[in-house]
Amino acid sequence: MELCVGPSLLVLRQAYSHFGIEVVGNDIDPKWKNSCLIGDALTVSLAGFDTAVFAPPLSKSFSGRREDSLRISQVLPAYSRFLNRKDLTAIIVLVLPGRSFSTRQDRKEFYALLSILKYRFNVDYDALLDERGRVVKYVDVYLTKPQCIDQTKT
Repeated sequence: MELCVGPSLLVLRQAYSHFGIEVVGNDIDPKWKNSCLIGDALTVSLAGFDTAVFAPPLSKSFSGRREDSLRISQVLPAYSRFLNRKDLTAIIVLVLPGRSFSTRQDRKEFYALLSILKYRFNVDYDALLDERGRVVKYVDVYLTKPQCIDQTKT
């Protein structure tokens, strides 16, 4: 499930299909009703999906421009609210603003988020660059739920 996807769904579907992955999109805007499940990303059901990609708008007024990029703490819906859902999938990808490494405050917010996540998930992350390979466009944080170990077996 690709949450908050809107107009990017068609491109993502094509990219995922090269790996044999089927994707369902979600958006709150009814104009995407022919291609997405319409609803709030914090409440739309994740039942039946093995992965949830949470990619909320990362810029002011959805401009996508670098100068309008939000800090992690400014992104809405908030990552913390999404992560408090009871029906999270086994694999989660959080898409963070590319500026997450830019300033001291950005790095502080990024590492504060990671420090919270490490108590609930196995965590990895990757900075995704623009087509020229010079500017961080997004930071993907990959989360998996730790495997429960049955301690009764020896």
